[in-house]
Amino acid sequence: MQLKESQIDDIGNKILKEGTISSVPNPWPGHEGHQIATILPVSPGSNDNISSTTNTGYTGLLTYTASKPVQVIIPQEYTVNQSKINADKFGSGLVTSIDGGVFNLPVIQPAYNKDVPTFSYSMPFTGDGLVIHTFGDPFVVTYRVSASADEANVINEIEDNN
Repeated sequence: MQLKESQIDDIGNKILKEGTISSVPNPWPGHEGHQIATILPVSPGSNDNISSTTNTGYTGLLTYTASKPVQVIIPQEYTVNQSKINADKFGSGLVTSIDGGVFNLPVIQPAYNKDVPTFSYSMPFTGDGLVIHTFGDPFVVTYRVSASADEANVINEIEDNN
């Protein structure tokens, strides 16, 4: 069953989930044709005030086995107005809008063992959601995640856009 993306409402609580889910078409702008399976919902709007000093997110451990080679995406909401970042000078990450929030999308490509006929991985993570992804192939993933939802202190140090 695919989780609906929504705000984090478990701040300060331990989250322990396991299950098997199938992928669905990715609804994020610019990612049409990709497939995703949401394990922990993305939390857009958790930082509506761009000058906020805290942002809500997850920290934990993920273990999974997928039916095909997959990537792990750990969305991170921008906590600074993007117009303050000189993309010509610094470049830009993989950025997309998710339900009104602007997110950088770190894409983790696990190095699967070619001698083993499964696509399994275990990793620590921290971010504003947890999503399994392919660039188009539908897949099934069995997972277990242990995480906590907490507020992070926001510290932005951006050089003037000159």
